[in-house]
Amino acid sequence: MEDMDSKKTDTTGKNIEATDDEGQPLANTDFMREKIKSRPINSKKLLRRTITTIVMAIIFGIVACCTFLLLQPLLSNQLGSSDKAQTAVSFPSETVSDEIQREDLIASEEEKAAADAASAQASVNESVTEAAEKEVAAALSSLSLSSADYASIYDSLKEVALSAENSMVTVTAATQDTDFINDSFVREASTSGLIVAITDSETLILADSRNISDAQTIMVTFNDESYAEASIKATDHVTGLCIITVDNKDISDETADVITAATLGTSLAANLQGTPVIAVGSPTGTPESFCYGMITATNQVLDLTDSKYTMMTTDIYASPRASGFIINLSGAVIGVIDMTYNEEGLENIISAIGISDVKTLIQNLSNGIVPPYFGIHASDIPTYLTEDGSLPTGVYVNKIETGSPAMDSGLQSGDIITEIDGESVTSYSQLLSLLYARSSGDTITITVMRQTPDDYTELTLTATLEDAPEK
Repeated sequence: MEDMDSKKTDTTGKNIEATDDEGQPLANTDFMREKIKSRPINSKKLLRRTITTIVMAIIFGIVACCTFLLLQPLLSNQLGSSDKAQTAVSFPSETVSDEIQREDLIASEEEKAAADAASAQASVNESVTEAAEKEVAAALSSLSLSSADYASIYDSLKEVALSAENSMVTVTAATQDTDFINDSFVREASTSGLIVAITDSETLILADSRNISDAQTIMVTFNDESYAEASIKATDHVTGLCIITVDNKDISDETADVITAATLGTSLAANLQGTPVIAVGSPTGTPESFCYGMITATNQVLDLTDSKYTMMTTDIYASPRASGFIINLSGAVIGVIDMTYNEEGLENIISAIGISDVKTLIQNLSNGIVPPYFGIHASDIPTYLTEDGSLPTGVYVNKIETGSPAMDSGLQSGDIITEIDGESVTSYSQLLSLLYARSSGDTITITVMRQTPDDYTELTLTATLEDAPEK
């Protein structure tokens, strides 16, 4: 291979000039030297790029954060609304034994009084003189209440009533209509409502549906005068009671801090007659009014379809259009005002359905469950009639509603229902509990005893429950 250097040496050591193939001397390249240098770093350009990258990262983070904050409520509503809507509302069950009976109070007070009397007598025998007894008698005879004392008592009642107002609302229904000359106008009706539950997503309000069922718009005014649009969640057409729902997103934080769910008391306590109570809501026909009085009677049983409700009457004189609730001196609700069933001459006397009778109904309506319709009026059979064999044990059917599932099944007035779907029935309350556990469209099997000329004959009937007809 030919050497391409510009010079060569011969055997004698002399330099020989290098030539190409044609014998021409090659150019001398000894002066050329190659050295690879690193590319210089542009500090300003690098700093500029670094700052640009950091700024872009910050802008991206801000945009992402803002986008998340804007979309989060929408995504939460879309993804989480179904879970919140399933929040079940329930109220503690109650029995008569849960309440301290007046007899128990009297007995304990009598026992305490007897013990105190025995102790006092022993002390008197030892140290009390005739002069001391006269002083005690004089002090007792001089005891009296001043007008200031009475004012203090009424101030205490007022505090209870005002505290209850935090659970009260005014429900206003608006419907647009036209008059006889085709001019449009808005017709409004209002009723008092009670906040019975506040869930994660909605506020549930108990109210009378009879003035608002056909409304195009329903507005709820809270105790702080704020308002929100509402809708009817479920209605019981037997009592006319309904549950109205307000979306919590439509309630301001300030209002949410003020309102509270009411405490539902009991109307099962024995001897409620003479108990001081307060009517709140619209007892005078005016919203946010209240009246004082006492319970005068609790023994009126309403003859309503598929129900067993007891009315309590008071000595409170009010408007025939009164609506609202009865509370005790602890602020617990013990009755739902309903003037519909007042007898002639008592149109202005406050009456109410006992809260214990409708607690299950309120719970069902709050969860969107409407009681099914069977269509009977019934009553319990006195124990002495079943014990002596005069009548079978069960529930006596007093009346059947025309066109009802009960009538379609072949049930008749005078029949005695002994079983529902194979479960023995001994009281009307138990029968209603079994019915409320079913839904419209369910088919039930009814075992009845029907009187024949000789004896009672057992029959098995079937009925398909329906939605209650509107009244």
